Amino acid sequence: MHSTITITQRQLIASEALLVELEMPSYPDLTYVSAKRLLTLPHVYVVEVGGVFAGLCGVYKMKEWVKIGPLAVLTKFHRHGLGKALISQIVKDFSNEKILILSSNKIVQRIVLALGFKQLNNYHVIPWYFRTYLFKQFLRFINIKLIVEKVRKSIAFKPKSLHWYVLIK
Repeated sequence: MHSTITITQRQLIASEALLVELEMPSYPDLTYVSAKRLLTLPHVYVVEVGGVFAGLCGVYKMKEWVKIGPLAVLTKFHRHGLGKALISQIVKDFSNEKILILSSNKIVQRIVLALGFKQLNNYHVIPWYFRTYLFKQFLRFINIKLIVEKVRKSIAFKPKSLHWYVLIK
């Protein structure tokens, strides 16, 4: 890929969110997120290749904590380092914050470990207010489609272990 890669922080447009939603069934490691929900993400980093939408990474911020995700790169742009570029940009932009990511994707796990993240063995390092915030988010967005997709993916793909990773500087 020789086109220019750009990463910007902006809201998604409906057609971009729909592209991601339509590809989600083929991503074994990505929990279903509707286009409607993607459009409501508070902070979104968008990666484009030659001016064409290629992927996104959502960011949730609360006090000194930041949670990364969902992270999705369109299939035709896989294996070009765009996920790593998105995560690296977020780490740079939030260098004074504690950053958290949950992933079962082995490639993402390697990327975050290479960037200095540590795998969490327990959740006690995450403050109660942030755990509560994340749980409320989950309850707010759980729906039948999410549950059906989770079951379908656990049957269609070999389930992998989810791990929390944290970067505290």
